[in-house]
Amino acid sequence: GNDMNPVWSADGKKLAFVSNRDNRSVIYSMDVAGGEQTGLTLGAEALAMNPTWSPDGAKRAFDANKEANIDIYVQALAPQTHGWTRLTDNLAVDMMSSWSPDGKKLAFVSNRDGKYAVFIMDSDGENETRLTPKEMNAWWPRWSPDGTRIVFNCNAGADFRAPKSLDLAL
Repeated sequence: GNDMNPVWSADGKKLAFVSNRDNRSVIYSMDVAGGEQTGLTLGAEALAMNPTWSPDGAKRAFDANKEANIDIYVQALAPQTHGWTRLTDNLAVDMMSSWSPDGKKLAFVSNRDGKYAVFIMDSDGENETRLTPKEMNAWWPRWSPDGTRIVFNCNAGADFRAPKSLDLAL
């Protein structure tokens, strides 16, 4: 199987990555120094993708295709709470989440209005707000270090897939 899409934890001590070693897409985590790799299991039918750590390292957001729909989930990483919570739940594809630097919000991409657009929501899944115009497709939102801007790829006119950014009034 292939291991792919590695991401660092905020403290630099752990990695999360996607692997299809068991003929399905599973997110694993491991210490950077090596050792046991722990997989996140959502059930045999689920495909997990695009992990991202919260700034405090206590949670991990990811996309999962579960119940024939791609939504965003958050997994608590404390040993006693190792469960996961579905943050988005609609018929659209919701994916590519990114934590704000303070951990209070997530930016993500959804095609709920036809084209892929950047949205933000509170880290508990509440208060979803669309940021990009309906006439463009947008992907891979990422927060600025100070949390005042989001950069993303888009296909707006001649600037196909050119990086763009938005100022946020949060």
